[in-house]
Amino acid sequence: MKLNPHYIAFTTKVRFLYEAIGDTFDHDTAYPWVTYLFVGMTEAQVRKLTADTVAWQLKEPVVKVKWTSPPALPGQAGVVSVSWKNGLRLQPEMQELYAAFRNAGFDVWVCSASFVDVIKEISSNPAFGYNNPPERVLAMELERDANGVIQPEYRRGYDQTQGPGKTKNIQRFLVSKYGYGPSFIAGDSEGDQNMMADFADTKKVLIVNRLRDPKTDIGKFSAIAVQNYGKPDTRYLLQGRDDNTGQWVTSQLHTPLGATQGKALK
Repeated sequence: MKLNPHYIAFTTKVRFLYEAIGDTFDHDTAYPWVTYLFVGMTEAQVRKLTADTVAWQLKEPVVKVKWTSPPALPGQAGVVSVSWKNGLRLQPEMQELYAAFRNAGFDVWVCSASFVDVIKEISSNPAFGYNNPPERVLAMELERDANGVIQPEYRRGYDQTQGPGKTKNIQRFLVSKYGYGPSFIAGDSEGDQNMMADFADTKKVLIVNRLRDPKTDIGKFSAIAVQNYGKPDTRYLLQGRDDNTGQWVTSQLHTPLGATQGKALK
């Protein structure tokens, strides 16, 4: 089936649409849109799909892939091409950090802009090494019917778990539960920058370096991390990584895919 030109046209154009919506609309539209691809499925089906995908991706090389829809099937959109990075990797250092926090008596929570059932599977499946309880996930939610089938409507009464919505969800579900804000926060995107700054109780913030725009808050936090490197009282810590291997490195430097030299800031 995967060699059928209609399948290739469909998958290429869906991937192209994902990029186009992300580049055209604001996050309030683009972030929940991709979750609607799970409509009609149940939690068990989404979690199995996630587990199968991660297992497959771990065997794939870390490379940039380019898809082009078949010229013989232009459709109304015409022939389109889209490039994306293949080769998902798990992070042993983050697995160790989860375990260290739990062993020290902390509750570890995941607050993600991805779909809730996807994150539950990755963070709790023993095969993936994070070993965090599935109920400690705050993520994007859709309505479900009485049989648990996912519906094409964002969950009523819930804030999106991106940008300011991450802070709102943490305040609603965690601050109300514990009586204080998170002691530690980690993230890598503009969708994380609000929660990185909004809680007075936060002692440390770990930023996985993706060379964010210096005009954004997370870009500014990254610059502070570079300036205060080695100082025990710094709030922001910058963790480097190498996109060519999908692994973290023992420095603040980020090496983009295809590059040979890393740098700390964009």
